[in-house]
Amino acid sequence: MRFDLGSETIRSTDGFECGTLEANLSQYKWGVDHMPTRETVLQAALLLSPDDRALLVEDLVESLDRGEFATPEIAAAWSAEIDRRIAAYDRGEIKTLAAEQSLDHLRRSLAEYRAGLTLDAIREGLADVKAGRTKPARETLLDLAGRYKIILPTE
Repeated sequence: MRFDLGSETIRSTDGFECGTLEANLSQYKWGVDHMPTRETVLQAALLLSPDDRALLVEDLVESLDRGEFATPEIAAAWSAEIDRRIAAYDRGEIKTLAAEQSLDHLRRSLAEYRAGLTLDAIREGLADVKAGRTKPARETLLDLAGRYKIILPTE
C-alpha cells in the first residue's frame, strides 16, 4: 500500500483522502501480541481508494501463489507426486501434450459434461410430466430446450 503519512491526513497515491491516521488506526491494535481479524483488515482496506484496494487485492492474490501448502504433509504428498510424474515421464511411461491440445481436450470434456447435465435435466423434466407433476411434455421440452439452448429437430 502506498500512503503519504507525512501529514495528519492519510492520502492514497491517487489523492483519495482516507481520514486521519489517529482516527483510522486507533481501533486497530495490531502487533505481535494481537493479530487483526479478517473483519478489521477489511474495514481498514475499505478506507483505501479504489486504485489502492485493487493493488492490495493483487498483493493478496500474489501472496497465495507462492506455492505454500496448508500443511507440511500436503506439501510432502505433492512433492512425491511431482517426483513420481517426472520419473514416469523420464522412463517414457507417459506422454505429454502441447498446451493447445490439452486446452482443446479440456474444452471438449467440459462441453460433454455440460451436455450431459442438459440431457439429465430434460430427462428429469419428462419424468415429471409422465408422473403428472408438471405441464405437458412438449411444453416442458420446449421450455428446457430454450433454457439450455438446445436446438430441437423440426417436426
